Amino acid sequence: MRKVLISIAIGLLVCSACLVATERSSVQAIQDSNTAIFVDPPTIEAKPLSFFRIRIAVANVSDLYAGEFNLFYAHSKSNGAITVGFGGNDVNGIHEGLDLVGADAFWTSTINDYYNKTHGMIHVGWTLKENTSGLSVEGGKKIVLATVDCTAMTPGQSIIALSDVVLLDNTNLDPPPQTSNANVLIGILQVPDNAVMSVTSLKRYVPEGLNISIHVQIANLVFENPLSQSQTFDVSIYYNLTASKDKGNLTFIGKQTVTDLQPVETRTLLFPWNTTGVNPGNYTITAAAAPVPREINLDNNNFTSECARAILIPIPGDVWGPSGFPDGAVDILDLYHIVASYPSAYPDPKYDPYLDLNADGKIDIRDLVIIALLM
Repeated sequence: MRKVLISIAIGLLVCSACLVATERSSVQAIQDSNTAIFVDPPTIEAKPLSFFRIRIAVANVSDLYAGEFNLFYAHSKSNGAITVGFGGNDVNGIHEGLDLVGADAFWTSTINDYYNKTHGMIHVGWTLKENTSGLSVEGGKKIVLATVDCTAMTPGQSIIALSDVVLLDNTNLDPPPQTSNANVLIGILQVPDNAVMSVTSLKRYVPEGLNISIHVQIANLVFENPLSQSQTFDVSIYYNLTASKDKGNLTFIGKQTVTDLQPVETRTLLFPWNTTGVNPGNYTITAAAAPVPREINLDNNNFTSECARAILIPIPGDVWGPSGFPDGAVDILDLYHIVASYPSAYPDPKYDPYLDLNADGKIDIRDLVIIALLM
């Protein structure tokens, strides 16, 4: 008789928890500490206006006879919103789980798309029919209680959350089981596009044997949305006497690994180039970002520009000449220009990196001593 009363209560959408409260002394627990009810899969990634299906399932339970739960979801006025059904809120998008169908259960569902300003709510209740044994499952298996067909609507992130869960067997009620919700990510899964935006050298004229600082700006060009991903890749720089982008004609300088570059993020990498043993000449610097999986646009992975040049001069201290460029001699013109910037330090506008003979970020007495000894 008690089974019939529970069936009638759920059929009339009367909260079974109220019934349990009046009969608590005669209702027994059906779950242990490992019993869990959850939304499967735990993470949903979808494009706007695409369809997906979730399942509400329970694991590690014995003699499951009846129960109910509420399921909350972001509705059409929220970020990461979904609708129930294919294209519109529809109670027909909520289906009885196959495990309950096979057990010959009485099952009912309702939907309230505007439960509050931000969320809709699905209510599901069920009970096995009289003279039917309860359902049991363990060892990583699960009982599917319901499936819900959904349409992804607005881009964003939201949660599909279980609430007010009641699980009953034939005789008692225990504290609610563990619940696990689902994370909904609605957006566009973009093809990765990493780029080298610029390459510059702080110094243009440098005596052979000194270090040159090469600045490389890189960017993750995908726009932000819940499905966009950070990127990790290597960036290498090369030098060449020509402006060729063919790595076969380039000489390797160094490599750095860029980690977790976020969508729309830019970073500037600093590469030191030790010019010891490099012959004097006019060198072009090229930076190359290694492709990542699924990246299609590789045209912007390499970058060479006129700003990325380094002219190695054969005579240390030769920083100026009558034409405004080094003239192959260390003389009073070089001393005059160094004195004109003395004292100064980066980023003082008076500071000129071409006149910083020991490349220590400042023009001080040490640079004057160097130029005096070279004259």
